[in-house]
Amino acid sequence: MHPALRLLLACLTAWGSWWLLHIAFAFFPVLRWPVQQAVVGLCALVLGATVWWAVRPQAPVGLFSILRTAAKWGVIGFALGFFGPMVLAPGANQGPMLGFFTGPAALVGGGIYAAVRGFRPGESDAD
Repeated sequence: MHPALRLLLACLTAWGSWWLLHIAFAFFPVLRWPVQQAVVGLCALVLGATVWWAVRPQAPVGLFSILRTAAKWGVIGFALGFFGPMVLAPGANQGPMLGFFTGPAALVGGGIYAAVRGFRPGESDAD
């Protein structure tokens, strides 16, 4: 991968995760403000560095494989969370809203699973 594109991808990951973590801490304020800022910044830097490392030219697994696995898991998680409550509890008026939580959670979980599985020695494809 071209170094400029690799840097852009790592910076966009760090910036996007910084914003998403700020939104998460806005809904669940568990830390004091200065500590929260330090935790969010450190997590964003770690995620950006992880992407920088993951898309290096000698990476054992491709970024496309990780994204493909994460997308599959996200779609399955969303479908189960959205349609599952309709089948199991048809009278619940807010049941399908569960899919909007299970989808992103499965997306992140699938990406982590694919990255960890792909970086183990002897593994070639995350699927």
